[in-house]
Amino acid sequence: SSIDHLVNFFHHEIGHILGLRHELAPVKEPYDKSVRLGPKNPMSIMNSSAPSSLYVDDLDKTWLRQFYAYKKPIHKKLAIIDVTA
Repeated sequence: SSIDHLVNFFHHEIGHILGLRHELAPVKEPYDKSVRLGPKNPMSIMNSSAPSSLYVDDLDKTWLRQFYAYKKPIHKKLAIIDVTA
C-alpha cells in the first residue's frame, strides 16, 4: 500500500540521518568513496529503490549496531571521519 511505501521511505531516510549509505553505494556511487560493513543484503532498507517490499530487517539492525561500535580510525583503507555541520 502507499502507507507501507511511505513508512519504508521514512525508515530509509532515517538510515541516512544515522550515517548509512545506499546498499550499492560502493558500486553505484564511486565518486564518494565508501565500503560496505557486512555482507550484501538485497532486502536492506538502504537499497536505493526502497520499495514497499523492503523493511528494516535483522541484518540492518545488526550492522547498524556494529557501525556505531566501530572505533578504529580506518576501515578497508578508508579513513573514518565524523562529519559535523
